[in-house]
Amino acid sequence: MSEVTEKNELAEVTETEPEVLPQPEKKRFRFMPDASVIRRIKITIIMILSVINITGIMIMIPGTPLHVRFFPVYRNPYEKTEVRFTGRNGEGTVILYHEPGDEFSGLDYTMNPSSGLYNGDKVIITAASVKGYRWSPAEAAVIVSGLADYVTDLSQVTEAGLLPIHYNTEIMIGLEWDRIKNEGGIQKYETKPVEILLFCKDLSGTEMNYLYDIYQTDVTKNDGTVMTVYEAFKYSALRTQRDGELIFRYGTLMNYNLGEKYGLGQDSSFSGWFELKLAEEDLQVLHRDYIYAAGS
Repeated sequence: MSEVTEKNELAEVTETEPEVLPQPEKKRFRFMPDASVIRRIKITIIMILSVINITGIMIMIPGTPLHVRFFPVYRNPYEKTEVRFTGRNGEGTVILYHEPGDEFSGLDYTMNPSSGLYNGDKVIITAASVKGYRWSPAEAAVIVSGLADYVTDLSQVTEAGLLPIHYNTEIMIGLEWDRIKNEGGIQKYETKPVEILLFCKDLSGTEMNYLYDIYQTDVTKNDGTVMTVYEAFKYSALRTQRDGELIFRYGTLMNYNLGEKYGLGQDSSFSGWFELKLAEEDLQVLHRDYIYAAGS
């Protein structure tokens, strides 16, 4: 009996809940700024708002730097300007002019490119920036035109540029002498270039020009004798291009019917002179109103 009682007491002891210890109370901290700190914060906020307010007012007042910055005046500084191109094609320059009363006449302008111009080039004109203004358009583009491009001196013509001229001259002279040869008028002929004559209306390069490609033709007649004649083929409107190419208009052989006079038959006409000097003199008389620009 006593053993049962002891076991029950032990069981009761075992089932007893553990004692809960009290937790320490958590302390809450609150920052309470000093009155002087609060005052400084308020002053700072007021100053910031004041600056924002003043800035907004200044932006809205015309003429002030802030108003000019945010509300620039849009103008076209190219409206009353004019560009002119001078010089030869490939060596042209551009000059800017202002119409009378143009308020932007004292403004600085840049032009790119401004020299070494060819007809057809594009030149970009840009006006210098001015406080309070915004340009519309920002820049202007013009196409180069009107540059003198007629050849006025043979130094402008390269040997390569003369090749198509010589080629055409030889064909035309050959057609003439081949006809005479085929008709039995001569045995053979040989040709070679000997001189170029250039005539210009003026030296500005803006007026028509004429070039004569003079060839020497050595003709072996049927009796074995050799006759030397000089023939000239006329070209006009000679102009040089950007790539150095020479362009021109085709002309004709200078026609003088000397065939019958010199024993080649009535139908065996040819164009030319028996002396180079006579060819030069006749062509200069023909172009008496032109400038004898060059000969070689």
